[in-house]
Amino acid sequence: RPDLNPIENLWDHIDKKLTQMKPTNATQSEQMIQTIWSGITYLQCKTLVDSMPRRINQFKKMFGWNI
Repeated sequence: RPDLNPIENLWDHIDKKLTQMKPTNATQSEQMIQTIWSGITYLQCKTLVDSMPRRINQFKKMFGWNI
């Protein structure tokens, strides 16, 4: 099912990066998350926003939802 909330894709990106970095405690996790978050680019955000019409169309096809 297409996700209609673009922030979820950013959280997924952060989660994958964090998993690769393998923090060993909560403080380290917080620092790593902040580092990953600050590395998110304008282009990544724009790509997610620009993908919304496609996601909405997928959703409509799957569920017959009319906007």
